[in-house]
Amino acid sequence: MIETIGSKKGYKPLVYTKGGIVLSYLDDIFISDLELREPSYICSLGVVPYWAKLAARFTLLRRLLRLDAGPACPLIEENKFLVFFNNKLFLVDVIKRNATINDRYTINSRPLSMTLLRNGENSGGVVFGEYEFNHNCNPVNIYIRRVSGEIAVAYSFGNGEINHVHSIVEDDEGAGLYILTGDFNDAATIWKSDANFKVVAPLWRANQLTRACWAAVKSGTIVYGTDTQSEVNYLCSASADGSGEIIKKFPIVGSSIYWSTAHRSVLIFSTAVEPEAIEKWSTLALFSTRIAKGIISDFACVYVVSDDFHAEIVFRGRKDCWPFRLFQFGTIQFPAGVSSDESLIHIYCTGLVGHDLTTYAVRRASNASRVR
Repeated sequence: MIETIGSKKGYKPLVYTKGGIVLSYLDDIFISDLELREPSYICSLGVVPYWAKLAARFTLLRRLLRLDAGPACPLIEENKFLVFFNNKLFLVDVIKRNATINDRYTINSRPLSMTLLRNGENSGGVVFGEYEFNHNCNPVNIYIRRVSGEIAVAYSFGNGEINHVHSIVEDDEGAGLYILTGDFNDAATIWKSDANFKVVAPLWRANQLTRACWAAVKSGTIVYGTDTQSEVNYLCSASADGSGEIIKKFPIVGSSIYWSTAHRSVLIFSTAVEPEAIEKWSTLALFSTRIAKGIISDFACVYVVSDDFHAEIVFRGRKDCWPFRLFQFGTIQFPAGVSSDESLIHIYCTGLVGHDLTTYAVRRASNASRVR
């Protein structure tokens, strides 16, 4: 299905940089060419203690202890990027080869993703929202990291509104922002905001049909993949102004958690293998290995979709036997930013048989399976 150009076990891709890609190994940061040949050490974030580094030699312990960095986001300043490790946000300078804690501002939980703004008075800033279980729908913050490095709360969802923020997407024409939130009932909403978060209102609210973790907005259309365990998931499209109806394009094999902006000509996204949803946290739920009823396959997949919604599955991996919540879902993640070589796709697998904690540089092959 694909041609593997290079691979690195234990290394996770964070962001694209000029002519290359930044990787992490635990809290150590490296830079490599796009074919993943001999990563060069940049610096350490300095947050993983020695005992944890010893434990991380065992794959399951590394997954259990959540010892991977991320998410990350490139900055408008070349060769600089932001990266989270747990709830700490670091600024990494690839040229100076150092990392500093960006701000002492208290961030309650790390985000699922970060977005670099390219339009309006906040251009060059980075926005992200809190992402944690939050079953009781307590207030949830959206933060902005300004070009100056200052971090502030840009907007707060009130008590009872949402569980958490999945991602924030900028309109391709600079007309505003789209905020994707979850997870259940009215919390699963696509919101529209002006560029300064002064006016935030629901745009699309259709329960699990508007539960999404990524979206692409182009030429007045919003395209996204649904992200629910309880129903079959779909690639969907809708008017970016909230008019008309949501159109289901085709079903996808898992829940759609991560996606890549690394290629301008096609849409690339991955699906995840998730467990059954739970009403409240329990010790017993930690040990569950039962796949949720809405996940129609035990394979996580990478889809490539053209503008006319022809799609190819270019990579897939089967979820392993270990409990989801203890040892993480079966997922495929992508680096942030834009690649200098759009013929390659970089992916990072977790919890997949034969691919666990491995980064691949792959090239699409002509026999990729096609779906409609």
